[in-house]
Amino acid sequence: MERSLFHKFDKEETKEIKESTTDSESGYYVKDERTKQFAYSFHAAAGRNGFVLGTIVTPGNIHDSQILEPCATCSFLSQCTESKDHQKVVTRHIWQTHVEEADHLRHHQDVKTIYAKRKETIERVFADAKEKHGMRWITLRGLKKLSMQAMLTFAAINLKKMANWTWRGQKMA
Repeated sequence: MERSLFHKFDKEETKEIKESTTDSESGYYVKDERTKQFAYSFHAAAGRNGFVLGTIVTPGNIHDSQILEPCATCSFLSQCTESKDHQKVVTRHIWQTHVEEADHLRHHQDVKTIYAKRKETIERVFADAKEKHGMRWITLRGLKKLSMQAMLTFAAINLKKMANWTWRGQKMA
């Protein structure tokens, strides 16, 4: 179920915001023309051996770049901006030269080998979570409950990995 809310920004511009009537904390996720749904996003970081180091659950309409800690908790905030909403406009990203260099380097064979390991670490974790631990579809509602589910799921994946390593006699790096 959904309802549409119209927010007026100025005299001529309004924006339609879709909100779920059954789970107000979810976000309206648009992937393409056919994939539009209320959802949550699971963000996780994994070490080189595939162990999950941390996870955050956000509404589906929150972009990956927005999950970092807010500018308001930073002790250097006053050096960056004095605006009331704690935002600073940057026309060129501070690491843009590094981003351009990384884009250039990604075509080198050595980098391709390293990037290929992604499918063995974090992509494998998400695949296992979806296929073996029921995270393809959510059964709970709300960020708090889904965060607990994500933590427990990733803890179970880590424990299973540790148990398998122990049975095989492997050492953790």
